[in-house]
Amino acid sequence: MSNLSLQGEMREINTKGYLKQIRKSGKVPAICYGADKNVNVTVDRITFEKVYHESGDHLVINLDIAGDKKRQVLVKSYEIAPLLKEIIHVDFLEISDNKIVKTNIPIKLTGVSKGAKLGGVLEHKLHKLSIRSLPKNIPSTVEVDVTEMNVGDAIYVESLKLADSVTILNKPKQAVASVAASRTTKLSEQKKGD
Repeated sequence: MSNLSLQGEMREINTKGYLKQIRKSGKVPAICYGADKNVNVTVDRITFEKVYHESGDHLVINLDIAGDKKRQVLVKSYEIAPLLKEIIHVDFLEISDNKIVKTNIPIKLTGVSKGAKLGGVLEHKLHKLSIRSLPKNIPSTVEVDVTEMNVGDAIYVESLKLADSVTILNKPKQAVASVAASRTTKLSEQKKGD
């Protein structure tokens, strides 16, 4: 379970002018979708960006809302202003310890494949794994060792090993990574055959 935390403040007004004023002051308007009710809040933009950099959309954040209560949340989505490239709105999803959630966790490739050492190209085909789990069992990442992969080899979702408490939702035959022959590898194989 994550120890990431974020402070928030209740927000009652939703007019465009007020939201613009909030953004100018360095805050981001947000909504927290809860089990019992939805709550409009604001969070500090810089702090949110730092926390989100660590949490992504798969780690639990402890959202402490002044004037309300602490909530465990996941980042459901966020909106970025096209010109400023700043986050201008966030949707949080409140979760509970005993309720299964669906989320995506990043896949990290580790090692250098044998095929890449021979001139092949390692292709990272699936970057996030879709899972269902209790919040406390959500892994921060899935590490996939590619060291033994030769040219022409692939690793599929069905070969990933996660705890029994985590259900993978991707199709079993979906490729996670593969090693393809590069143009130079093909040329060197042709020269060997001549």
